[in-house]
Amino acid sequence: MDPLFPINKDVMEGYYLYCVVETAKQFLQGFLETGVEIIPFQSFTFLVRPVDSLISFDDKQKVEDLVRDHQLVSEAALKSNLPVVPFAVGNIIRGGKSELKTWMKKNYNRLLKNMEKIRDRAEYNVKIFWNPSEYIVQLSKTNMELKLLKEKCQDKQSGAAYLYEQRFKKALEGELENQAVLLFQKFYAKIRNCVTEFVIDKIKKEEGKKQMLLHVSCLVNKDHESILGDILDEIEREGYPVCFTGPWPAYSFVN
Repeated sequence: MDPLFPINKDVMEGYYLYCVVETAKQFLQGFLETGVEIIPFQSFTFLVRPVDSLISFDDKQKVEDLVRDHQLVSEAALKSNLPVVPFAVGNIIRGGKSELKTWMKKNYNRLLKNMEKIRDRAEYNVKIFWNPSEYIVQLSKTNMELKLLKEKCQDKQSGAAYLYEQRFKKALEGELENQAVLLFQKFYAKIRNCVTEFVIDKIKKEEGKKQMLLHVSCLVNKDHESILGDILDEIEREGYPVCFTGPWPAYSFVN
């Protein structure tokens, strides 16, 4: 990994923050060749990078490089299997090491609380999908109201065919929305039982027939990871595709 910011220490601006690891300094020596510095402070080791300029968020490519660099360092630290508190992208403590140490001391207790919160836990991301067109086929056979409206829409001789078509579309949308809510509640309840904490993420629009039903970030005890995996396997066997990724640094669950 090449240094993201070329460093001129004569005009050094400060230290970029990646994450805090609860581990011995020697464990992280491999980071030194990447330009990342490892700075121990009490029971923590901080991963930082000296920078000689502030970050411009106007340069799209620079921001993409920054996000990628930040994620690579945080994920590499996570491989230690020790608690890692990640910082959000873009944080710089201005000044030299004395200012950095002052900041560490001031925020130590807050970081300690976050470290305790994620100890022996990891963040996972879960997405569950469905195919509404398959449910529409099922509805057309079982829902008598929709079946009747559909028949009236096909009556070309009826001047009210257009009105019936609008009623059919509205009724169908309502049924699909109700089903999506029921499925969300069902899957949410199943997942919620085996995770410590839960963040509901934005549902993204998918291309093609597949639509997202549920998108969540979960903080999971390490001894419950296989339980969550089994639940998601069961959901997938029911015909609902699942995307299950992790473990990730616990960005969603630290302050």
